Amino acid sequence: MDPKISRICNHMNDDHAVSVFAMVKFSLGKSKSHKISNCKMTSISLEEATFSYVECTSTSGTGTCAMKNTTFVFHPPLETMKDMRPRLVDLHHDLLTPKLKSLVTEIPCAIIICILLLFGYITYFVDDLEQVILSKNLKLAGSCISMIFGCIQSLEKLIEKTFIFAVVAHILEACYGAFLSHKVLKLKMKSTLLWFLAISCAGY
Repeated sequence: MDPKISRICNHMNDDHAVSVFAMVKFSLGKSKSHKISNCKMTSISLEEATFSYVECTSTSGTGTCAMKNTTFVFHPPLETMKDMRPRLVDLHHDLLTPKLKSLVTEIPCAIIICILLLFGYITYFVDDLEQVILSKNLKLAGSCISMIFGCIQSLEKLIEKTFIFAVVAHILEACYGAFLSHKVLKLKMKSTLLWFLAISCAGY
């Protein structure tokens, strides 16, 4: 291997392991849900970068791991070797920046956001939950709620406390996530703000 290529690969593996992992995950696509680890850049050219990684699968309580290879294709290809560092830096920021559409396309995120919106609506816009339930002829639902929580007012207070706790917890998690993205991952301010927004909404 060309010594210059070897230095680039070693540098990426030693100092930018997160970027290497992100490139491997992207090259595999969403179809690969198995656990991957030990990602290493093995070669890089003007057209593509190749990686090795360990993929572990688990079936019927037994797990197997195997070393595999994947290729990340540059679009468009690099023109010269001098373009390699700027392209890798751009990929670092692009691949590690959250995509806000995942807040609605990823089912767990969408469920969390819908629950928070419902709890927020009940907390700030519903004055009397019991009256609302009775006015909608939901007596069976009211009876079930009373059976489980003692009374509808208890459920209403629980929803309010849960909503406030969730908002505070999400904001604290978002602050920590933004700190890590800016100080550890060295992401740009725009990416840091997107992480803060995404974690504030979904909690992770």
